[in-house]
Amino acid sequence: MPEDAQAATETPAPAVIAERYTVEQRVGQGGTALVYRCRDEHTGQIVALKLLRSGNPLVPASRARFAREARLAASLTHPNIIRVLDYGLTMPPATEEWTSWVFDSDQPVNFLAMEYVGGPTLKQLVRRVGPIPTPWALAVGLQLAGALASAHSLGIIHRDIKPQNILLLDLTTHVIPKLGDFGIARDLNRNTLSTLTQTGQVLGTPDYLAPEQVMGESGGQQSDLYALGIVLYEILTGHLPFEAETPLAAASRRMFIDPPPLRAFIPHVSRALEEAVLMALQREPAHRLRTVGDFAAALEWAAQQDNLTPDDAWPFGPDALPLTRGV
Repeated sequence: MPEDAQAATETPAPAVIAERYTVEQRVGQGGTALVYRCRDEHTGQIVALKLLRSGNPLVPASRARFAREARLAASLTHPNIIRVLDYGLTMPPATEEWTSWVFDSDQPVNFLAMEYVGGPTLKQLVRRVGPIPTPWALAVGLQLAGALASAHSLGIIHRDIKPQNILLLDLTTHVIPKLGDFGIARDLNRNTLSTLTQTGQVLGTPDYLAPEQVMGESGGQQSDLYALGIVLYEILTGHLPFEAETPLAAASRRMFIDPPPLRAFIPHVSRALEEAVLMALQREPAHRLRTVGDFAAALEWAAQQDNLTPDDAWPFGPDALPLTRGV
């Protein structure tokens, strides 16, 4: 075979990050970062590698939040929180695919290696299948409440609880939700908030913000509780409790009105479960349940009242949906 023909048939060598992580596929992207599925050549493990974009005007703030996400998430050890494995700087490979998003290709970029969770997000699942069976939703709620209770016990407030930040392990036997993205988390043990945000600045996703966050407050444990209540409301009913033409308009509605009862969407829902979820969605923090642990207890109480057993068995069958975040 001529030398030129042989060169034309060769497969380009895969990109390697930090002299350790071999890129297999891009699985996610956002305004400030890209996420790749990689193989850790040191351990053989499949990991998710998050790389900070350098070609955007918000690099300094993004870098600070990226570092904070690495520090806070690495301090947490819970089966329902995505584990952080590695963090650092790396030079981007000089390939056409990479230079399309790297602004300064000769400058190092921040990377974060995390446990790889191959299933869909909770948001993707609800969009595909609609309301989730009640026993399954209870199991998800209790697992997420445990994850948040673990974070809160260390003084870490997530502040961006939403189903888009909850990944499901790629299992067709049972469900294990994994909470990720601590990029705007608040650390009550350190005075870092003022250096990363401005007074009155609203952080988080409007559809899941607690009323006090809509007003520009920093958000505390009960703000995470409120957002978790919205997540449970959404997966049980297939609807958000506050809907309007825009997310900001929906966020403003919760300042003045109560959410519709769950039975407006699912008439068969138990009164006990409906009461537990709505207790988390009270407008005033003082009127809500005190902690996510109290919310978990309320969910367990509701299950007992209706002779329900939280069930983490996968209810959709192995072929119900493609279990991949890229779909």
